[in-house]
Amino acid sequence: MRRMVFLFALMIVMTGFALRPAQAWTRDPQVGQSQALAQVQAALAALDLSADQKEAVAVIMAQYGPQARELGTDLAAAAASLRDTMLTAGDDEAAVRAAHMRLAAVGQELAVIGGQAASAVREVLTPEQEAILAERLAHRQERRQALLGRLGMEGGRQTARAGR
Repeated sequence: MRRMVFLFALMIVMTGFALRPAQAWTRDPQVGQSQALAQVQAALAALDLSADQKEAVAVIMAQYGPQARELGTDLAAAAASLRDTMLTAGDDEAAVRAAHMRLAAVGQELAVIGGQAASAVREVLTPEQEAILAERLAHRQERRQALLGRLGMEGGRQTARAGR
């Protein structure tokens, strides 16, 4: 179970899929992609990788990066399309569903690529480095959950507030 959590968390960091809601809806995909790259770089810097590990990770990023960047651009476009559809389609349920299905499909592909990249990176790390990364990612998840709680959301869903 711990390995599954680790792989999922690393996948999120590697792909940049964990865009903040405002960035996920942006028309500029470079905003989310540059933040995702910075997150990956920060996570890897904390691991004190050896020269060989850095080279191996660079090869992995070169292998998966272009496709992840393309899918990130597609994800931003699909999110913008969904937003526009929701604003202009009115009560056209089929149009909203179609736009959302496109967003979900692109997100699914991005998750697959992220999982593959995370698995490849995991093979390069020592058990100690895996533990450090897992701890950092768990801390990040705790901060995210705290933020969602302050926003009145749990697990990404808005919760009912007393008095509303």
